[in-house]
Amino acid sequence: MNGKISRQGRQVLAVLSERRVHLTAEEIVRLLPDVGQATVYRSLEQLERLGQIRKLNLGKRSAYYEYARENHMHFVCDRCHEVIDVACDVTGVAREAGALFGHRVDRVEVTAGGLCAACMAKEKNAQQ
Repeated sequence: MNGKISRQGRQVLAVLSERRVHLTAEEIVRLLPDVGQATVYRSLEQLERLGQIRKLNLGKRSAYYEYARENHMHFVCDRCHEVIDVACDVTGVAREAGALFGHRVDRVEVTAGGLCAACMAKEKNAQQ
């Protein structure tokens, strides 16, 4: 695949850019019933290579994909597995750390884990 994005690739990109959520390839396949599974996977690979989307390996079985946007980190709930974007910019700290060792930092991925507010509330209610 070259730099030109196919019609199906544009459909995959539209799903991610319009929804602004984290989706697995399987979820994208379900959302695009007119696009074949292999085509979705090829489109995801191409869009990632082109920098249009990001592939996230958040310690789960399946990778998640998101539309490439401003710097942020992810919070993953250990109980319900919801992935939440947290606005922050850690690229400056990462570049400084890279400079100390003579490295060039091109990207930073930060993931925090724990219990989300909803799961903490359910836990608290269950204890009462």
